[in-house]
Amino acid sequence: MKILIDSYELNNKNYNLMKTLVYNLKSNDNCELSLLCRDEQIKSKLLNDNEFFDFDIKIFNDDLKKYDFFISAVNDKPDCIANHSNITSIALLLDLIHRIEFQGEGFTTIRENTRFFRMYDYYISAYDYGNSKYNSVLELDLKKQIIFDLYKFSTNYTEKNELNFRKSVCTKKFSELIVEKMLEIMNQKNNNPLVSIVTITFNLIKNNRDKTIIECLDSVKNQTYKNIEHIIIDGNSTDGTLELIKKYDKENKLKIFSEKDSGIYDAMNKGLKRSKGKYIVYLNSDDFYCRTNAVEEAVMLMEKNKLDYLFGDAKALTEEKKETTWIADINNLPYAMNYCHQTLFVKSKIMENLGGFDLKYKVSADSDIMIKLYVQKYKYSVLRNPYITYRLGGLSSEQSNQSKLDHSESFYVNIGRNIGLTKKECEEIWAMRFIQFYPVRHQLYILRKLSKVFDTDEMMLRLMMNYNNELSLKQSIKRIGKIVFQKLKNILKIRTLL
Repeated sequence: MKILIDSYELNNKNYNLMKTLVYNLKSNDNCELSLLCRDEQIKSKLLNDNEFFDFDIKIFNDDLKKYDFFISAVNDKPDCIANHSNITSIALLLDLIHRIEFQGEGFTTIRENTRFFRMYDYYISAYDYGNSKYNSVLELDLKKQIIFDLYKFSTNYTEKNELNFRKSVCTKKFSELIVEKMLEIMNQKNNNPLVSIVTITFNLIKNNRDKTIIECLDSVKNQTYKNIEHIIIDGNSTDGTLELIKKYDKENKLKIFSEKDSGIYDAMNKGLKRSKGKYIVYLNSDDFYCRTNAVEEAVMLMEKNKLDYLFGDAKALTEEKKETTWIADINNLPYAMNYCHQTLFVKSKIMENLGGFDLKYKVSADSDIMIKLYVQKYKYSVLRNPYITYRLGGLSSEQSNQSKLDHSESFYVNIGRNIGLTKKECEEIWAMRFIQFYPVRHQLYILRKLSKVFDTDEMMLRLMMNYNNELSLKQSIKRIGKIVFQKLKNILKIRTLL
């Protein structure tokens, strides 16, 4: 494990708690230790100190993404740690009682100061506050609290008690318990990989989307799966959108970045670059998870089956609050009717390998990603039971002609020309327009070409039944027979494999 220790107070000769911990962790075979300083001046001071000259010392501006843990006995959680969701932050609650009883800090001051501890992922205490007066003062999240219970104290806390407590944490046992807990956390993180959810925002208040973004944020916050980083990529909003989101983010959990971009797909690529998760998801600011176990179920399926990507059914919500269901079907990919991109969970490494979103596609770069994932034969599965609700409208709906050009261009380049379709035919395949503009024989010709890559049997049967007046009975029976025969062969093949 790669561990960062806050260097604050390490050069104080009377502050032996952290010094002891530092040396014990450094000597532990499971730990690779570095000290973290706020600036070069403090770093130089530590390097000149005979006690720390042989330590690896970092400052806030250094690249810290390789570290697994940050440990501090100070209230504040630095932004350089908060910006790295892969780093688990641990607060050591070591001297709070000492500060109340012997430094004259009142309960009000302590309560005010400990609000910063709530930004940490875990709190470690050497003693259990139990029903003491201190427990109600701290108001910490019990779910985050790790109690080693190495020291018992009475309600009449004296200076002698304080000395005995400090001796109890200046032990190898205390350090070993911390290492044991960190290993446990690491193991849990490996079994529950980080998921990066990216949401793009720009002047939402101006566009009357202030309520929908809160619904979106709530749906992520309320997920049963907790190893999530929610990244907000804002396009330099000027209408109070950022202030709205920051006001919502009281626990400092969101990763918020704001700068000008070249459009939504440029912003999505920025989200990819800033993401740390094994999997990445793009959730629009006016869409939301309609099930609290959506992410958990998706990750469980991906991990169990070693999938590269996953998509599923979605609910579509009209402005009149009417719901319809979009049933995901990869065989509708040629027609751009396959699945809702908000349902897509994909390995971040694969998105990087694909180069992210191609910015030449102004409206449907998401379709380009779907096509590339399929044609490059990445392993996928479909998650039934809708877990995303998206609002009808959006960029592609408003610019349908450009959407057609984007999708058909990508489809032609990646699939169409390789199976004998022209660029014009690929354009007319979009939204199944070829059924309107081509005679039935040409329609069947296109479907036979598509059948080299997709299952088109259902579509072909439907066309033959609808247009049997244009085909002879003999032709229809022959073609239907071929389709049915192939279906039976596939069923028998599956049963043989079983």
